Amino acid sequence: MHPSTLLLAFTPFFLATPAVAHAPDVQQAMFQLIEVQISMNHVEASLAEFVQFLNRAPSGAATIAGKNLAYELAKGFHSMKVVVQKAKTLNYDAYSAMPGNEGSVWSR
Repeated sequence: MHPSTLLLAFTPFFLATPAVAHAPDVQQAMFQLIEVQISMNHVEASLAEFVQFLNRAPSGAATIAGKNLAYELAKGFHSMKVVVQKAKTLNYDAYSAMPGNEGSVWSR
């Protein structure tokens, strides 16, 4: 996932207040956040494969370093997933608060 993808996903979110944003902007932000989540799922799967590989590898300094790296990556990755989910929730709330959107597919 390219860092600009994450930035693009959050840019409309920061403008997504009922007084400022338009429904299409919030919808676009939601689509981008969903794309970011899909990319994150692929990264998470790759990280899990890496950990499985390390678990099968002979014990040694490189294996221990790899496991430490995988652990740190997993911690940071989990934090990113939490932020993306919070952004999605706030976008849902902003979209739902816009007049006429109360019963839409994007509302809760």
